[in-house]
Amino acid sequence: ELYIDTGEPAENERFFRALLDQRERIEREMGIPLQWQRLEDTKWGACRISVTRPVKITDSPDDLERAKQWAVEMMLKFVDAFRERIRKL
Repeated sequence: ELYIDTGEPAENERFFRALLDQRERIEREMGIPLQWQRLEDTKWGACRISVTRPVKITDSPDDLERAKQWAVEMMLKFVDAFRERIRKL
């Protein structure tokens, strides 16, 4: 998850929109569709870009291990996809 909250609603929206304009390229680079959300119920109008995978603590140990590996892969993909883009904001 990439959570955008600068404390300034207009700045949050500007950052979110700049990334949203690159949505197609970002999702292609990551190889997975992302969830792009404006969190209007937050105090400062935060935004979130995320990906989820359903998993339960009662899943088998093998399924939990696969979910853990998936989460690590997604974190690395987020870093690769967003690091330079965020620096340019």
